[in-house]
Amino acid sequence: MTHSYSRTRPQALVLFFWLFLSSGLLSWQHALAQKENSNWYFGNRAALSFQSGTPVALTGSSLYSYEGSASISDANGNLLFYSNGEEVWNRINARMPNGTSLGGHNSASQVVAIVPRPGSISLYYVFIVDAIDNNLVGGLRYSIVDMSLQNGLGDVVSGSKAIRLPTPTLTGKVTEKLAVARHANGRDYWVVVHGWENRDFYSFLVSDAGISPQPVVSSVGTVHQGSSSFFGASNAVGCMKVSPTGRHLALGKRDDRFELYDFDAATGQVSNFVSLGGGFGYCYGVEFSPDGSRLYVSSGPNGAIGQYNVLAGSAAAITSSLRGVASGFNVAGGMQLGPDGKIYISDYNSPALHRINKPNELAATCDFQRNAVSLGGNLSQNGLPNFPNSISPQPSATVTASTVCLGSATTLQAVVQNAPGATATWNFGDPASGASNTATGLTATHVYSAAGTFTATLTLTVPGVAAPLVVMQVVTVNALSTVNLGLARQLCAGQEVVLQAGNQPAGTTYRWQDGSAGSTFTARAAGTYTVTVTSAQGCSTTASTTVAVLPAATVSLGRDTTLCLQNPLVLRPSAQPTLRQPLSAWL
Repeated sequence: MTHSYSRTRPQALVLFFWLFLSSGLLSWQHALAQKENSNWYFGNRAALSFQSGTPVALTGSSLYSYEGSASISDANGNLLFYSNGEEVWNRINARMPNGTSLGGHNSASQVVAIVPRPGSISLYYVFIVDAIDNNLVGGLRYSIVDMSLQNGLGDVVSGSKAIRLPTPTLTGKVTEKLAVARHANGRDYWVVVHGWENRDFYSFLVSDAGISPQPVVSSVGTVHQGSSSFFGASNAVGCMKVSPTGRHLALGKRDDRFELYDFDAATGQVSNFVSLGGGFGYCYGVEFSPDGSRLYVSSGPNGAIGQYNVLAGSAAAITSSLRGVASGFNVAGGMQLGPDGKIYISDYNSPALHRINKPNELAATCDFQRNAVSLGGNLSQNGLPNFPNSISPQPSATVTASTVCLGSATTLQAVVQNAPGATATWNFGDPASGASNTATGLTATHVYSAAGTFTATLTLTVPGVAAPLVVMQVVTVNALSTVNLGLARQLCAGQEVVLQAGNQPAGTTYRWQDGSAGSTFTARAAGTYTVTVTSAQGCSTTASTTVAVLPAATVSLGRDTTLCLQNPLVLRPSAQPTLRQPLSAWL
């Protein structure tokens, strides 16, 4: 909503926070590890990537939002899409073909939230609330994005856009607050909104069966109604968050107060209201520390940031635990816990975000850092992306395959995450191997029928997931060298023969029986000669042959004989070994 900030605001809050401001250094460890919130799109074309572990400004965003936005990435941290509640853009910053008229208003505090559908690897719900600028008439709606459409760029499913949910009726109004909490079962989600002009929280269960047709209703706390601005509805403005632990819920009612509740992640019930007091002038942003022990709040124009100690004890003790963290902002807006475990704060029309580096610590040592993250020339507005308090992990699998030589077995190994009870089936892409072309189990071996490049396919069937997870892996089988040293040879004493390993490609190495490494070997003695030829890919072939050295022939024509003229005499050489080829020359 395009809220006016021209009114004079009480200055007591600024002074109150500033008096308590101090700094310190203590070590801590954050608890967030998922990568689905690695990319943030918000404000006036602002965007950040947390892929490297440190936020880095991105360019190319198509999004403008005065307040709310949402973005979602895959389990590896690759951007999928983002939205300002009015439109939705894909990972290449193009508007999805059916991605308009989602039913929201970019001036709603938390106009949009994106929730992966449990049991699906391609479907996402985009939940939307309306703004006071539009008198909240749009209520709570959802659209479905299917990432298998548009060649993997995704699109809003036809006939599944801007569908109204009952709160408690299809004409029921809700505030600008929209929170998503992971269910206690670690798989499903709760989508939580607050009714307008009542004290009701509506928690919708999102499971693999879809969205529950009726919400869990919790009537607790104050009535959200009235005040100023558009349609006299400014108390609908402000953010709502569920702690990362799933145990607490907090919200801001713009012109009234901050509120703290207990949340039951198993039932979706909200209970045990704690009023954190009024007099803040503009109660807007809320965020919990990673361990849920601290609640941070932001106050709008000329505002400040404060911290409540959720572990202080009684309701009165929690309320009185308020300490100042920082003040002197243009507009202290939305706050969001990052994947690095630090809390980021928007400041209206600022080229940077502020940051709380140690949010698990008490205010004096939480290490607030002003203008900590540059937005690369773009500007923040009043909000930051709206994420679930925790992302339910989706099934995933990676496959590795050993590169082998022809005749050796290839080992394929699947590493599966978040897929309990999954069964694995392999197709090795080698139909010539017949019945051996398929196998089951996460680890499989296969001897390919020929050298070349093959594509092995893993099909993972996960209980409760409608579509199987399919992963392909290229397998390379290297050919063996062709080596032939020829037939056995026979030599006479003093002769030699050159044995050749044949023409081989560059990078081939040779090793003969005596350790020599030439492509040829000169044999002069009887024996068995062996060469091992190894290709550049490491595939070895061994060949051998024998060489026999024959003794010199012994020839006898008998005793000298005296003949009479004209009488013939037949001369015969003595018998020779059968291996020798008889060859005679008479002189």
